[in-house]
Amino acid sequence: IRESIVSKLDPQIKKLHHSKLADALLNHDGAAPETIATHLEGADRFEQAGHYYCSAAKLALQKLAFDRAEEFSKHAVRLAQSDEDKADAHERLIHFYTDMARFPEAYSQGREAAQHFGVSLPAGFVP
Repeated sequence: IRESIVSKLDPQIKKLHHSKLADALLNHDGAAPETIATHLEGADRFEQAGHYYCSAAKLALQKLAFDRAEEFSKHAVRLAQSDEDKADAHERLIHFYTDMARFPEAYSQGREAAQHFGVSLPAGFVP
């Protein structure tokens, strides 16, 4: 029912509701960072959303929920606005892949991050 109603809402009204929900959750101790991030993203408050996705990724790692940590980290990379936030988000994801011994993905993420800053790395890792 919720999905049916939400699909018919005007995009600006939907954005306003996401913003109000995000603000309410930000003022509530114990709200899950991924829930806050989702509403911030829905309100087009991307910089804040990225920070909360980073927090959600850290918590997921602590709980050994590696798939969720990866998902939240990818959201943080996608939503990062400033060069500093982009570098930080990419670095976190690179470390995640390295810690998981997923070295090809770590290198690929490093290439993507480097390209953002005007640096070109070879397609394959060269020891």
